[in-house]
Amino acid sequence: IYEMNGKQVVRVNAKPDNPKTAAQVAQRAKFSLASRGMSPLNKIVKIGYRNREMSFGKLIGLAYRDAIIGEYPDLMFDYSKVSVSEGRVQLPGNINIETGEGSNMVSFSWDTNIIGSSKQGRDNDLVNIVCLNSSIMFAEHSLHAAKRSAGKADFEIPAGWMLKDLHFWLFLSSNDTGENSDS
Repeated sequence: IYEMNGKQVVRVNAKPDNPKTAAQVAQRAKFSLASRGMSPLNKIVKIGYRNREMSFGKLIGLAYRDAIIGEYPDLMFDYSKVSVSEGRVQLPGNINIETGEGSNMVSFSWDTNIIGSSKQGRDNDLVNIVCLNSSIMFAEHSLHAAKRSAGKADFEIPAGWMLKDLHFWLFLSSNDTGENSDS
């Protein structure tokens, strides 16, 4: 019994509508992992999905469905299933990544040829590189690291980051930054 707005109110102690069943605990763990996994990518996703009807919440839903692997309690996040951009710009072919032993530089290369496609592509399209460190859940990016016509770009890994913890994405933006490619 308590008082609210000058009136006495009796509250019945009811069973919660949301008991912690094993299935609910597993689903909540999966959703929590999807949310934590996508959280460091929030800023870059806003750029990568600029002209799309894709909210960050929808991307968490996609990660929940596609990027969580395993069974509770042994769940893992598979970053290879995550896209940080989407659009009508043509992604270059044959994208390669190289790292030097003991170096903090990662080198990307790609074909500069623009092939016939339903997606547009120009020599002056801008290359964007995204790097996520999954051990500390922090993302770095280099927007406009190079132009498509350069065929290569370098990304400097922050000091102390280990290659085994890193996940990379590359996507292009049109020169006016109005459109992006898929990542």
